[in-house]
Parts: sequence; structure tokens; C-alpha cells
Amino acid sequence: MTSQRRGFALHAVMIALVAVGALGALVLARIDTGNAQRVVADRRVQALWLARSAVRTQLPASREVSLGGGVTARVRVYGFGGRRFAADVVVPGKGSARVEATFGPDGRLTAISEDWRRE
Repeated sequence: MTSQRRGFALHAVMIALVAVGALGALVLARIDTGNAQRVVADRRVQALWLARSAVRTQLPASREVSLGGGVTARVRVYGFGGRRFAADVVVPGKGSARVEATFGPDGRLTAISEDWRRE
């Protein structure tokens, strides 16, 4: 094999390695973005579930709740007199959930609204 052919083969191998490396970097970036979006979605579901549960207690209160992974949510339940209650759940760095509910005289849920705001 002549030195020109060896140089061409080495050049082709180097280009292939760079292309594989770039493709690998793109795939890893895509996976990392997907994981970050999944974490935000999980925190959203946890916050809404926590707000729904808190408002169903019908007890005005404020507390902090651990969501795991070193994340602590602040939960606050408000009573508006009568049968209307609202719960706010703030997940630092992710967003906040608000659930408003109205209960009938028998204590059953008659209306509910939910909202999620991303920070």
C-alpha cells in the first residue's frame, strides 16, 4: 500500500470516528433533555396530587412535605368560609399547583379546578 492510500484510509477512519462521536453526543443530549422534562412532569403530577389531597381535608393549614430527591414542597390550604377551600403547593425551581374546590353540605366535592404554573 502506498503512503497516499494509507493517508486516505487514515483520513476516512478519522472522519468516521468524529461522525460517530458527534452522533453519540447528540443522542446523549437528547436523552438528558428527555430526563429533565420527565422530572418536571413528575413534579407537576406530585404537586397536583398533593394539592388535591390537601384541599380534601378541608382544614386550613400550612406545612412542608418531602417529595423525595431532596425536594421539599410548601403546602398551604386556605378556607374561604363555608364550603370553599383552596390549596397551593410550591415546588421550588419547578412550579406551583393550585386547586380550588367547593364542597356540598354533605361534605362531598361538588366543583374543582386545577392550575399548574411552571417557574
